[in-house]
Amino acid sequence: MTTEEDFLRAILNDINDASRRLVFADWLEERGDARAEWLRIDCELAKLRPRDKRRPALEARKQEVWEAHRASLMVWERRFGLARIKDKVARATKDDAPRLRHKGAEYTGRLNPVLSEKELVAFERHHRITLPEEYRTFLLEVGNGGLGPEDGLSPLAEAAERSPTRDLDKPFPFSFRSYEEWKYSREELEYAQPGVLFLATPHDPWASVYLVITGEDRGMMWAYGHIHGGWMPEAPTWEEDEKQIDKPPRSFFRWYEDWLDEILPKENAGGSE
Repeated sequence: MTTEEDFLRAILNDINDASRRLVFADWLEERGDARAEWLRIDCELAKLRPRDKRRPALEARKQEVWEAHRASLMVWERRFGLARIKDKVARATKDDAPRLRHKGAEYTGRLNPVLSEKELVAFERHHRITLPEEYRTFLLEVGNGGLGPEDGLSPLAEAAERSPTRDLDKPFPFSFRSYEEWKYSREELEYAQPGVLFLATPHDPWASVYLVITGEDRGMMWAYGHIHGGWMPEAPTWEEDEKQIDKPPRSFFRWYEDWLDEILPKENAGGSE
């Protein structure tokens, strides 16, 4: 008997084949499962240009379905996101890949070898934390730093050393939900805040980006900028990246995939916008 997991495995085997997701959507719809609509909208959005007039309404409806089925859809999207990232990293780092350029910068780096579960557990015990699932999975299955914005993603041990404080187990005190209350005075906010892990500096000295480890926005990407001042949830992937202005912060997978989409040749970027 065909199961949901069978469809998911087929999708993950060729993440760029939208027809597999649409077949799965048909199967779900036959069983009265509302998640079919989320899959269809996801496929439709992937075909649209960024400024297509249909995009805002589709994105709003996709978010409504997401909120109604958050738990299961979050599991799907993490698995889909990981598959897309692995596919894009493989194309970006293959031996015959052309040098990847973006806004005058050149990216020819490689990802470092993955960490073992034992190494991750030792780090987590030392810092009294559990790393957010997406970043933890990335370290186990994709790489421990390397290929990324500007000088690349920081390896885990170095990331801890370069974080604002060593207090990764104490909650990061800010959240997007309360951002409106203090965003206009953020230049007064001190850099040395707990609960965040340094990952990269996409645009020095505009902003370095950090992963929230502990706190309300756990698993989300924030930035600290010396020029614009203070902490902000608009973590950039490159100098002119303004996708997230006044929007909720990106998860680690979304942030890293957005960067991959910027450096890969547009005809090969694939995946969702």
